[in-house]
Amino acid sequence: MPRARNPKATFSATVAGAEALKGHGATGQLRVGDPADLILLDPLAPNLRPLIDGFGVVAHSASAGNVTDVMVQGAWLIRDRKPTRVNAAEVVAEAQRVAEGLWARAEAG
Repeated sequence: MPRARNPKATFSATVAGAEALKGHGATGQLRVGDPADLILLDPLAPNLRPLIDGFGVVAHSASAGNVTDVMVQGAWLIRDRKPTRVNAAEVVAEAQRVAEGLWARAEAG
């Protein structure tokens, strides 16, 4: 990935961002023992190309649909675009059931 063209923007997105989360324990730096979360994006996604400034394209063009994997404090929450702690099909089915119930109640007035 190309180097960041704007070091101040990188600082704002990392160290300054962590400082804004007072009490969270984040430092915005990767050091042994520091808490760290990891989000991986699809590097071939058309909306993330052309890649000139990696931070810039993520800040201006990336969306949730680009996320492929998420790790929080060493535990994978999303792997290959699939949640690891819930059954996605069950969640969608329950959401559909609830939505249908709400519509039925709204129509019954």
